[in-house]
Amino acid sequence: MSSNHERIGLFRHRRLRSSVSAYIDNELGPDETAEVRDHLRVCPGCAAIEAQLRRIVSSLKRTSTRHYDELVVARVTEQWSSREG
Repeated sequence: MSSNHERIGLFRHRRLRSSVSAYIDNELGPDETAEVRDHLRVCPGCAAIEAQLRRIVSSLKRTSTRHYDELVVARVTEQWSSREG
C-alpha cells in the first residue's frame, strides 16, 4: 500500500500536470507558475505534455490566417490532458 507521503506526491503531480495548459497560456499566478516550471524541469512526462501542447498552440497560430475557434483549442487540450490521465 502507498504511504501517505506517496499519495500526497501523486496528488501534487496530478495537480501540477493539470496546470500545464494554464502555465503555457500565462494564466497562473507567480507562485504557481514557479511551481509548475520547477516541476517541468524534473518530470519528463509533464515536460512532454508541455512540449506537445506548445506544438499544438504554435501550429494553430501559424495556420490561423483566419480566426480559429478557441473552443476547439480548449477541447484538444482537454482531450490531450485526459489521455495522460
